[in-house]
Amino acid sequence: MLLDGEGTRSFGRYLGGDRKGMRVRVEESTFEEPEEGEYIGLAVGLLDDRSRCAFLYEKSVELGVNVVHPLQTVRSQGRFRRERVERVGIAALKQSQRSRLPELREPTDVTGLIATFDDWDRILFCHESAEASDFGAEEANQPGSTLVIVGPEGGFAEEEVAEIADVSHVELRRLGTARLRAETAAVATVAALRMREAWGHPRQGL
Repeated sequence: MLLDGEGTRSFGRYLGGDRKGMRVRVEESTFEEPEEGEYIGLAVGLLDDRSRCAFLYEKSVELGVNVVHPLQTVRSQGRFRRERVERVGIAALKQSQRSRLPELREPTDVTGLIATFDDWDRILFCHESAEASDFGAEEANQPGSTLVIVGPEGGFAEEEVAEIADVSHVELRRLGTARLRAETAAVATVAALRMREAWGHPRQGL
């Protein structure tokens, strides 16, 4: 099976090869439309640990995230290494047998991210200052687009929190009482959204 990361899934016969490459005779190709359900974006502050950045993108692929925004924040310490992240994402694509890689955008700051907010039906801002709130079943049954925002190590600066929270359709969410690592918070939130689609929506929470 061959995947191009943009929706094409092909099947072919292996004809041989070596370390430099292989030869395959393609016998069947199909183009798959994007999956039905919620269109999910994930914006996460850049992390200093390269392996944690790669882990985050790997899980984004497996969970069917559509867009990933690396965020350059006041407290971000890492650098964006596209080649490494994409390499891990391709491996995750093959393992999960999805047909599409998430769109990996160039790093932006909070102001640049806010400029995209009108493109999203719903924005979940994960922050420890938030209080848990109900999420109506009627709303949960209507697929749309949701952007999940998670800070870097050390969280967002106060001025960044105020700038994001000031936008009218931003919803603050607290992910329990434990202090989670950035990549854990991001994966947990996206997983909850996907499980809500698969299992039906919980009475409380997302």
